[in-house]
Amino acid sequence: MSIHNDKLYHYLNDLSDTYSDLSALMVKKAQALEEDDLYTLDEILNQEQVCVLKARGFDANIAAYRKNSGCTGETLGEIIEELPQEERRRFTELHARLSRSLETTKQLSEKCQRIAQVKLHGINRAKNEIAKAADDTPRPDKPFLKNV
Repeated sequence: MSIHNDKLYHYLNDLSDTYSDLSALMVKKAQALEEDDLYTLDEILNQEQVCVLKARGFDANIAAYRKNSGCTGETLGEIIEELPQEERRRFTELHARLSRSLETTKQLSEKCQRIAQVKLHGINRAKNEIAKAADDTPRPDKPFLKNV
């Protein structure tokens, strides 16, 4: 085991944990959106930003690993194939876990987006109904009967 491999493994493990945390937040976010709980939603968005910041820099970290270790693989899967046989198993398992975490996070994010779009559509519809009702309401500056 090289020190570069251990660093990469720990980085990817932490990244997987971050995406698992992000998935848990997405579940709470969907619930807060459905319940119109803006206070909780605001708290979740702040926590979500922390996770996103932790996950940032993945490409730069992988590029640094490739440079330091001499790997030529472009993707994480290709990099794992270049590892010594005794390292591949643990990295392959971690890669699978990371992939599952990413896919779950993506699906939950899409669900939250759909919920938010439905809510925004409802708000726009209500706003338009209010505006239409306001236009139909007689006001002193708008005569009720025209040309009487």
